[in-house]
Amino acid sequence: DVVVFGELHGQPAALSAQRRLLAAIAAIRPESAALGLEFYERDAQVHLDDYLSGLTDETAFRRATRKDAEKDDHRDLLEIARDAGLPVWALNAPRRYVRLARTVGFHAYDAMTDEQRRLVSAPDALTEGRYADEFYALMGNMGGHGETDDGPSEMAISFFRSQNVWDATMADTAVRALDEGARPLVIIVGRFHTDFEGGLVERLRERAPGSDILTLSALESANPSDDDLGR
Repeated sequence: DVVVFGELHGQPAALSAQRRLLAAIAAIRPESAALGLEFYERDAQVHLDDYLSGLTDETAFRRATRKDAEKDDHRDLLEIARDAGLPVWALNAPRRYVRLARTVGFHAYDAMTDEQRRLVSAPDALTEGRYADEFYALMGNMGGHGETDDGPSEMAISFFRSQNVWDATMADTAVRALDEGARPLVIIVGRFHTDFEGGLVERLRERAPGSDILTLSALESANPSDDDLGR
């Protein structure tokens, strides 16, 4: 039902593999396959639809989404989807809404209008376990004060709230695509969201129980290490 490709952003081998994967799936399931991209936000969906349907050209599409074609690593995926007539889903929440989770908290969404809430999904609680541990460790490695003697720092927790909004919104958008008949939905997303049943995969399983989800993960080299087992 869902093929999740966890990429290393900008890695040529991963980008090439994505193109081959999507083209093959489009050939096998042209009537039902769809593409979902982390890198487009929900408020860009209408611009994606306009471009894919031929209502606007690429120049107008790029202007509306403020994405330079030459700097868009996933431009070829859009063209494959466009040529094959596949829907493309803008998976993510607008950054201005994601930022609220960090600076205010999940309750910030309570005061939003229905139209605003349509663009973001907040989880009921933060993801726990390995995903949280890895995130806080990463924050520490980046100088973000990931851990203290009493556990994760307030700064680290605030950033993890934003991470959870990303995951929850992407999963919710994916379920919308499944409800509209996407089979499979090919999701392209940063690897941290998906490794070891990461936050996005966990949210997908919560929202679409029983769905068959295949996760692929790009590696740094052609020779996997023991640390890569189970990604």
